[in-house]
Formats: sequence, C-alpha cells, structure tokens
Amino acid sequence: MQYNGQYLVVGELMNTSYLPAHTTIEAELYDQYGRKLVNYNVKFGTIHNVLPHEKIPFKIAFEETAWLKDDDKQPLKFDPHEFSAATFSYAPVSFRLFARAVVANKDLYRDNGVQNVSIDTANKWISGDLINYGVEEISVPQLLFTFYDNNGAVKWVDHLFLRDGIRPQGQESFAFSFPMLNRIHVIREGQDGDFYVNGLLQRPHKFMLNDPRALVRISINSFIGSPTIY
Repeated sequence: MQYNGQYLVVGELMNTSYLPAHTTIEAELYDQYGRKLVNYNVKFGTIHNVLPHEKIPFKIAFEETAWLKDDDKQPLKFDPHEFSAATFSYAPVSFRLFARAVVANKDLYRDNGVQNVSIDTANKWISGDLINYGVEEISVPQLLFTFYDNNGAVKWVDHLFLRDGIRPQGQESFAFSFPMLNRIHVIREGQDGDFYVNGLLQRPHKFMLNDPRALVRISINSFIGSPTIY
C-alpha cells in the first residue's frame, strides 16, 4: 500500500507450530517489469517472538539510508522518530513476503492485558490502561493496533511505545490517535506466489476475526530487560 507518500506492506502472521518461534518478516518490492526495487525487514511493527498458534500483526515500512545525498543535513540532536522513506525511480506494483522462524525460548512474557478501553470516534482516539499482572517488570511496554475493513482484512497496523516501564501488579495509561485511513491506497493484495515461509512457497490465508464486528485489535509486546531466571 501507499500512505502519505510511503510504501508499506501490512498483514498478519500465525505460528502454526506447537513450539514458540522467533520470526523475521521481510518484504521485497518489484516494478511493473519484475525488477526488484528494495527489500526490508519489519522493525517495531510486530511481535517477533510468537507463541504456538498465536496470530500477530506486522507492518513493513521501506526505509533508505539517511544523509547520503550531498544536500542532506543531519539533525543536531537525536530523534527517535527519524525516518527516511525509500524513494523509487519506478513505482512498485507487486511484492513478495518472506517469513523465517526458529524455535524461541525467551521473550515470551504474556502476563499483561489492557482494560478500561474507550474509543472517542469524534476526536479519533483510543485510550485505556495496560496492566502488568505478572511477576516480572516490563522494561519496554509496546502496543500494536491492527485496523480491519468490513470484510475482516487487515487495513493498517501501527505501534505505540509507552513512556515508562510497568512494575508487577502495576498499570500505565495509553492514548493512541487514529491514522487517516482514507489516505491509504491499496496497490496489491497478496496472492499465490507472493508468500514464502522458511524458503517454501505458501498459499495466502485470510484469518477470521474472533468477533466480526471488531474493526481494531490491540496486541501487547512486552520486553523484559532483566528476566528472573529460575
């Protein structure tokens, strides 16, 4: 898809194994002549360690190396939101998606949840609380928001890092503004021949929502800086 001049690939991935997996998701873009333009991995827009039969969203935003051009100016201070969108001489018209997985044995903390969620449709905000009901301190709490269309297909994926860590039995409030979904231009939906899992071609699959009325799903990605070792 194209959004605000950027090219992106969004979707969902499911771990169909009975073992937890550490995943890497990569996409390649091609022009109308079948020439490869760019490839890039998902960064913050997913949960990399996936439980058995867990479904996760992902968003790949294609980025290029910053400050290579002669007229580029480096910022005077660090900006965590710095992003240099990839530019193309030929417009991308198709893609291929590659998912790779190895067995994971860490970063599988799931003793958290969201509560008191409310949606302000007038001001386009989602707010609520992220609660840590486990025994580990969440060092870096992150939320992923997956937006769906009326047919249950993924329309947009976005992420939000909370400012502070969350101690056991603690909670932290969050607020997230809706993206401008009317600015999304879908270029191509995934078809046969576009998906590869561990190097093997796989047919695309559309997941069904647990609640067909739901148009947004909140997923939690919690990083534990100093996990307890038993």
